[in-house]
Amino acid sequence: MRNIRDNSKTALTSSTGEVLSLKSVSASGQLSGLLLDMTVRQTYRNEMGKILETVYTFPLAWGAVLLGLSVEIAGKRLSGVVMERKEAEHRYEEAISDGDSPILLEQSSDGLFTVNLGNLKPGEEAVIEYQYAQLLNYEQNRIRVSVPTTIAPRYGDAERQGGIRPHEAVDTDPLVEYPLELTLTLTGELAKGAVQSPSHSISTRCENGQLVVALARNAYLDRDFVLTVDGLAGRSLATIAADGEGSVMLASFCPEISGSLRASIGLKILIDCSGSMAGDSIHAARQALHQVLAELNPTDRFSYSRFGSNVEHAFDMLVPADDRHMRKASLFIDRTNADMGGTETEGALRSVFDLRHEDGETDGMDVLLITDGEVWNIEGIIDAARQSGHRIFAVGVGSSPAETLLRQLAEETGGACELVGPNEDIEAAIVRMFRRIRLPRANNLEVDWHANPKWTTALPGALFDGETVHVFAGFEMIPQEPAVLSYVIGGSDSEQVVARSLSCSEGDVLTRLAASERLKQAPSEVGLALALQYQLVDCNS
Repeated sequence: MRNIRDNSKTALTSSTGEVLSLKSVSASGQLSGLLLDMTVRQTYRNEMGKILETVYTFPLAWGAVLLGLSVEIAGKRLSGVVMERKEAEHRYEEAISDGDSPILLEQSSDGLFTVNLGNLKPGEEAVIEYQYAQLLNYEQNRIRVSVPTTIAPRYGDAERQGGIRPHEAVDTDPLVEYPLELTLTLTGELAKGAVQSPSHSISTRCENGQLVVALARNAYLDRDFVLTVDGLAGRSLATIAADGEGSVMLASFCPEISGSLRASIGLKILIDCSGSMAGDSIHAARQALHQVLAELNPTDRFSYSRFGSNVEHAFDMLVPADDRHMRKASLFIDRTNADMGGTETEGALRSVFDLRHEDGETDGMDVLLITDGEVWNIEGIIDAARQSGHRIFAVGVGSSPAETLLRQLAEETGGACELVGPNEDIEAAIVRMFRRIRLPRANNLEVDWHANPKWTTALPGALFDGETVHVFAGFEMIPQEPAVLSYVIGGSDSEQVVARSLSCSEGDVLTRLAASERLKQAPSEVGLALALQYQLVDCNS
């Protein structure tokens, strides 16, 4: 099994392994409401003295949609066009044979894209530029922006578990310093929020009512850029855009959900003790877990487990939160260190799922998962969690936490996810996630559009207070009334929240984001047609 340990940067490499010289990296974007639009530009030079066919692998943030990719070579700009996979591969090979410099873009794994660039001559520069958009969420009265600049270390076999072909793997020298420039413009109400970056030193300036955030000097391509905007009140709003002869509407709801806390819970705590958790991460986790124990009720049932290359359980079943079991768990937490090797997440989760109540039940329980590890076997872990009947409440810690895995785990199981960087309060995030387990959930979500939509995207099965839900719909005529989200808390009557604020979106970004959501639930033939119509890279196309 291959265990990737280095912090790999996005890099342009030849098909035989030579790394091309990276000259500059710049990223710029705009955050309007909850919509982030980013453009990343990297310049490379072929200094190998021979013609090279090159490969470029880069990451996107969770939920981001790739909108376009272009390459500039010798003053000529090549722009990618989405077509069916077999046709694209055939045209690429033909162009290579003819001595041209074609580009071929594929989605190689969750959140990873690979560009093949043919026939780069000695001394030539290649400027790779890609654009993506992402819908963000209000979380606890703030917005968190994460711009990936590295391909984080992932544990496991990249080829067998992640579908990464040998020439697509990124394995560069972590000691090389690549300069990074980044600017992000915040508009509207966001420009009035309190901004900070736990990952980088930043500067801010006001321009025409907008807030421009930039990296301070001497920033490098060594970790993801994170920006938080605090002091925001989550607002439900709607955005509309033209789509052919019709229109697309995005309704973003931020309901205030209140109700009785759960009196008793079945809690399974699972903490990552692999080597990468060493230092502040494991120390803060220990402190937080002692606080979690202190907040358990006598009627609660719980277990405590830690994992790395293997998994260890403090108890072989869920036990009452009485004094005897709490003392034993507290001692186990005190002995919790980042000394258990690799990150075998799937095996650890399956073992925790099998822990039972005294009556033999395993369903209807919650897992509090604390980890920093990226792994390749995402699908296997998601399948196991989906079949387990457990909700996963995940806290991802570190400079490049496993966002794709953890958000999918939360989404697929009806749990929640929060990410926290090295300079953020890890202890508070873990305790906050535990308290969320007791919160009431909104269920039976429905949207009244006050019109008959041609299509709608799926709603989540449940929603917690302080969270955001996005839903798209397509119309022939624009609805005259605001969209309304209805939901039920426990056995209470239905409650509602209205998306009263309506704005218009220019261009095709919103319609392409909507099409990307529709792709997730579309049959293969319909999905292919959508991908081609809206020029979206889909791993199944």
